[in-house]
Amino acid sequence: MQVLHAGREIAPGGVEVVDPADPGIFGAAVVAAAQQAEDVLFVYYVGHGLVSARNELHLATRATQDLTRGIAAYQALPYEQIRQVLAESRAALTVIVLDCCFSGRAQGAARTEVSEVFASLRHGMYLLTSTNRDEAAWAPPDRPHTAFSGALIELLGEGEPTAPGLLTLDDVHRCLSRNLLEQGFPEPRRQAAGHGDRLPFAPNPAHSRSRRAEQAGQAEQEGQFSPYRGLAAFGPQDARFFFGRADLTQRLLDRFPACNRGSIRPDIGPSRTMSSAMARLAHRASTMRAAAALDLVLVTQT
Repeated sequence: MQVLHAGREIAPGGVEVVDPADPGIFGAAVVAAAQQAEDVLFVYYVGHGLVSARNELHLATRATQDLTRGIAAYQALPYEQIRQVLAESRAALTVIVLDCCFSGRAQGAARTEVSEVFASLRHGMYLLTSTNRDEAAWAPPDRPHTAFSGALIELLGEGEPTAPGLLTLDDVHRCLSRNLLEQGFPEPRRQAAGHGDRLPFAPNPAHSRSRRAEQAGQAEQEGQFSPYRGLAAFGPQDARFFFGRADLTQRLLDRFPACNRGSIRPDIGPSRTMSSAMARLAHRASTMRAAAALDLVLVTQT
């Protein structure tokens, strides 16, 4: 939020930071924000996520001790109540970001369709969570922020050269997914309704102002962004953009079982020949086979 405010994407006085003493104060703050918002309602929670005995996500407050003792809603605020309040907001777009353990449960644990999850919404909504329903969120002790929030702050502050000049919420999700997965952290999850995923969210600081304007014009004409990542490596999360080498990948994979245990088989190639990408694809395919698990070591020039 500090990054967005510093970049003048949020009007002065438009940010309220709350450290609620109990669920009542927490809920009152959410209700007040939902009633006042008309354009964009942005709710960002970073803290402890807990699961009640009924498998419902609760967001902790300073009153939270043990949800198994007493009434859970007196200690932590049930996410379902937050969702219901935000669904009644007049805001044209509601953005919810949850950086906490088990935050993926906010995606509708008892429902299977997005249309059912956000059936009562009058406008767009975008939900971004730091983990899936059963994962813990990471807070590395040597960093000032959690893994997810730190990556988001870095993205909005420094930008991503391979991303568009104007970042949509889905662009943010893709960048965070790639960055966090490469560091070994959980993959963020998202839910969208009402085209909230396509609206411009923030400028990409890695692009010049003129380049952002040029890309914005192209995006409006073409309706999509180019998936080209420059010299950055493609990963499994880019499968929908990087495809067409299934036969070549299989031929490469078939050669590996012939290797003796403990031997090394190098795959060497000059820059831009996609040797590292092919090695990654072969490694991922091999690990999906019970009888052929390979250790992959990539050596690249700096």
